[in-house]
Amino acid sequence: MPALSRRIVPLALLVLPLLSPPPAAAQETARLPQQSTSTGNRPSSSSSADGVRNDLRQLMRQYPPSLAEVLKLDPTLMTNGAYLHSYPALEAFFAAHPEVPRNPAYFLEFVQTADEVTDATVAAIAANQTIEGNWIHLPLGRPPLEDGSWAAAALAVRTLQRYGIPARKAEFDASIAKARTWFVKTKPDVPHERAFQVMGLAWSGAEASALTRAVTELRRLQRPDGGWPQLETLASDAYGTSVAMYALRQAGVAASDAAYQRGVRYLLSTQESDGSWHVASRTPKFQPYFQSGFPHNHDQWISTAATAWVVTVLAEAVEPVRQAMTLPR
Repeated sequence: MPALSRRIVPLALLVLPLLSPPPAAAQETARLPQQSTSTGNRPSSSSSADGVRNDLRQLMRQYPPSLAEVLKLDPTLMTNGAYLHSYPALEAFFAAHPEVPRNPAYFLEFVQTADEVTDATVAAIAANQTIEGNWIHLPLGRPPLEDGSWAAAALAVRTLQRYGIPARKAEFDASIAKARTWFVKTKPDVPHERAFQVMGLAWSGAEASALTRAVTELRRLQRPDGGWPQLETLASDAYGTSVAMYALRQAGVAASDAAYQRGVRYLLSTQESDGSWHVASRTPKFQPYFQSGFPHNHDQWISTAATAWVVTVLAEAVEPVRQAMTLPR
């Protein structure tokens, strides 16, 4: 495997799948008023506008991703009857919501346009799938962020889904199917990897029975304090807990679920006074130390990741309440 590919793939597996919100979170929060520092093209009625944007997102899923990209690049096509003739549902939608063509940047904000760098990265990830269905990853990666076959495979599957190249859709679908078989047949031996197995099963479209078994096992690993550990030999921490909770949500577990709420209480009770979450690093120190600006010194990198995961899972718990408070009755 070329040296460049060995470097690109692990980094891309960490970053690409999480750049856009998961479907469950996107659907739950899509109608909430969005905060913005600019009101240039923003419609005045946030609640109804966000609802229209969510409806448009759902409608666009019926079409190839490239169509949304074309409309974002050339918004005039949204009022071009000759162009829209082949897409009657879209034509009717734009006619019913003339505010969409007038505010394309806002209503098509969810569209991720492809570029050469993204396509090259996705192609590199696809090329590193093994014959068994999992993905090659660095054997000496920093745990837990670059560590584990199930984490690498789950994030690779999510990348192929989110950023797949339209012309290679059949190939990528086959790769995801192969990964799905691997997720079903294998059994992680650490809690951290159990969470990513659940994500992989959910994202790859595994049968409900397989997903239910994995979710049941992940629930079993929850500690009496409400948290999850990275390893069974370690105490609960914010990283292990938030990753497990994120996996449960991806599998369809409600944020109101008792186990999820115990996790919420654990995370709220372990937040630092500065607003962050501190997780002890277990990575061998082999590079010169420097400060990123995030708290916790030698533990800053895993603590940064943990804090990001925590904010994501806590948002899942509070957004429905905020939605009920802010939307018109």
